[in-house]
Amino acid sequence: MSTVQVQVLDQGRLARVEKLLAGVPNGVQRAMKAAMVRAVSHLRANTVKAIQQRYDISAGNIRANENVTVRYTYQDGVQAFVYFHGGKIPLFRYGGASPGAPAYFDERVPMMIHGQWRMGRPGLPAHGHQLKGTTPALFEHAFVARMGSGHVGIFERNGGGTRTGGDSISEIMGGTVAGMLGSKEVEDRLSEETGKVAQERLEHEVLRFLNGWGGYLNRHKTGQAQGHGPPGPATPGGAGGHYFDIDNGMDYLCTGRDENGWVWRLSGAVDASDMMYGGRPLDEALGGLEDNLGSMGQRLSTHVADKRNPHGVTASQVGAVPATRKVNGKALNVDITLTAADVGARPSTWTPTAADVGAMAQVFHAGAAAPSNTKLLWIDTTAGTGGLKYYNGSKWVHVPVAYT
Repeated sequence: MSTVQVQVLDQGRLARVEKLLAGVPNGVQRAMKAAMVRAVSHLRANTVKAIQQRYDISAGNIRANENVTVRYTYQDGVQAFVYFHGGKIPLFRYGGASPGAPAYFDERVPMMIHGQWRMGRPGLPAHGHQLKGTTPALFEHAFVARMGSGHVGIFERNGGGTRTGGDSISEIMGGTVAGMLGSKEVEDRLSEETGKVAQERLEHEVLRFLNGWGGYLNRHKTGQAQGHGPPGPATPGGAGGHYFDIDNGMDYLCTGRDENGWVWRLSGAVDASDMMYGGRPLDEALGGLEDNLGSMGQRLSTHVADKRNPHGVTASQVGAVPATRKVNGKALNVDITLTAADVGARPSTWTPTAADVGAMAQVFHAGAAAPSNTKLLWIDTTAGTGGLKYYNGSKWVHVPVAYT
């Protein structure tokens, strides 16, 4: 695995960007990652160029076999570590590999095929190399073959056997992308170049976010303007906007305004120092903006901490209940203690009577005369005819008693 360390922001620049993008949700992380996407793209292109200075391999075969991951650290600013890793590249993918497809001798000879001697045509010996300036070497016992999956490579017999009785073969491989990057000197050079691109792109992303988030710079509508001939001071523009010259096939970037109007430059010739705002270089304009943002942030913090309702917001404006509102005769501006009477409940000291709960206060009546309340049970004390009686709706009769 090969690692390229990129210094995206030092501590001072990080603090400055944090102030500028304080009003943009996740502004620093988003701007930084957008800048690193372009920086990593630049790094991958330069990695291909660095590899191709020594190795005879196409850019497509390099990219097809490289695996790039990016990890960020936040110590003394922001650093990005770009890791190149991946498997070895088949030798057949390098320039000079031949034959370019499976090829065989015309003459048939005895060959061991699937454990049996048969007449067959052996493959032509393969050639291949990795380094530029060298002649492709002959691999006398190797050959170009196509696997069942469709993969084509240079293979050689390794002396083993397969389950079906055939000869075991293995593919001849070249180096990895990480290995071909070479020395630390190359990695350091790529790191320095990528760091410059990352910082330039970050300035651009900061400007783009400030424009797009309704900040303090001129907004530019999406969509690229175009026309015949290059743009001039009167050509409608906006900082960061593009214009395409149809006649010459050139792309122009608007870097801001000066006393004459909009300033346009060829896109490929613009760096962060060219960007302007209000007729001043962007760094100078953003420097003043940085101070203003710091002051505004301090005033905003003070205002948020002020609990005296400086704007005189009323309860009705925010849909709240006014303090003068009463519930069950009790004002809401103090803590409320409810009693049982407030909610129509019985006090805790209440002892219910039979009438309170719908029960009968008397169940039995005893005597020789029948009671006037026909719902009672009558204990008739008359000798001979007395006993426990109840009223059946027309007269008093004895309560039947069953014996077992």
